[in-house]
Amino acid sequence: MNQINVLVVGQQDNTWTQLELELKKIEILKMELKGFKLLLAKAYFDKGYSLTNYFFKLVAVFGLTTQMAQETFIILFCYSIFCYFFGRWWYAHHLVETETEINNMFNPFVKEMRAVH
Repeated sequence: MNQINVLVVGQQDNTWTQLELELKKIEILKMELKGFKLLLAKAYFDKGYSLTNYFFKLVAVFGLTTQMAQETFIILFCYSIFCYFFGRWWYAHHLVETETEINNMFNPFVKEMRAVH
């Protein structure tokens, strides 16, 4: 609760930049939401996996055709770690917001809502 009060004082004094305000909001969310860190890690992995899922299919074909199970598991373990860090990079560079905006450009509902306002 003390951090929320500090956030309000900081906003009134205009001493914090927008980035600092966003970081404070994230810290408050971490304390209030259950499983925030776990679900954030899941979001990172899911984004990395969704962007590179074709590579996973190539590894599956490799594993099925060569029958080299140990090498396939090593490749999949490395791929899983890569998915997490690639997703984290994707979020850190705000490419998720860009993706959402591009999707909104073609979404009829969003077009209609933006035209009204």
